[in-house]
Amino acid sequence: MASHVVSVGIVDFAGDRKTLALFFPTEDSVATIQTNMNTLLPLLNAVIDGKIVDMSIQLSMTLPGGLKSSAVAGNTVHEGANLRYDVAGSDYVHTPYVPSWENAGFAGKEVLATGEYAAFEAGIITAGASNQDGLDLSAFLSGNRAFRK
Repeated sequence: MASHVVSVGIVDFAGDRKTLALFFPTEDSVATIQTNMNTLLPLLNAVIDGKIVDMSIQLSMTLPGGLKSSAVAGNTVHEGANLRYDVAGSDYVHTPYVPSWENAGFAGKEVLATGEYAAFEAGIITAGASNQDGLDLSAFLSGNRAFRK
């Protein structure tokens, strides 16, 4: 069974950061979880020496039908693609990492921008994805093969 995940960021005196992950039932609303966290965070604050700096929630969602029933052999989540997007109103690009990008989706080290690859690359913009500051992605720029631990 899936759960909603609340991440609480805690920083120590040296500036090092760690996250406390707490899981909540999928039937709990965001408002209910917020209310519960408003009660819990002061209790947490009393028992730690670190400083609570942020809190976020990852909601569990239902996957659509028609997806692969198993992974394709030969590729790992450590082999993927960094996609580069122009960001409206920013001098910076947004670079999401897509794990397990298929090997056929590269020309050398460059991500292909044709066919199903172009559809996905454009689909991220169409879906309304943004950068971490909430700024809209305005155009797919390029992508390259990447390896992540």
